[in-house]
Parts: sequence; C-alpha cells; structure tokens
Amino acid sequence: MRVWHWLLTGMLGCSAVWADEDVAKGEALVKAKCVACHSHDRLLKLVVRTPEADRAARLETFLPNHNAPSADDRKAIIAYLFDVVRPK
Repeated sequence: MRVWHWLLTGMLGCSAVWADEDVAKGEALVKAKCVACHSHDRLLKLVVRTPEADRAARLETFLPNHNAPSADDRKAIIAYLFDVVRPK
C-alpha cells in the first residue's frame, strides 16, 4: 500500500505534506546514517538530479538495501530530503 502511495504521489508530481516529526526524524537519520559516507550536499544533488516524478519511487527502491530497511525510517528520510530540496 505504501509503495502505491509513493508511486502515485511521484507520478502525479504532487508535493507530499510531511509531518514535522517525519522531517525531524529523517534529518536525524540522515545525519546518523548517511553523512558518514556521503556529504550532505552530495545527497541533495542526487535527489535534485532525479526527475521529480521518480524521486519517491527511486528512493523507496534504493534505501531498503542501503542502511534503511525500516519502512518508517525510509518514510522519514524521504520526507526530510524532499523538505530540504522543496522550494520555499
């Protein structure tokens, strides 16, 4: 069910609304898990260069085998990355 939500959101090009808790948890996870190997700027560049309609689906496919096996952690990481690259 969640995968379909991500795919539908991505295909429609809708910007999802994230709970502040998801974004905060995602930021903590990125700092704890991701930036040990990847710079923060590099992560954002990877997200931005992925076509917007494909971002959620690609991250949802990639993250389970890349230190984010938990669906809740993936949701939070994706929420954070989308929040950071979203035009304010």
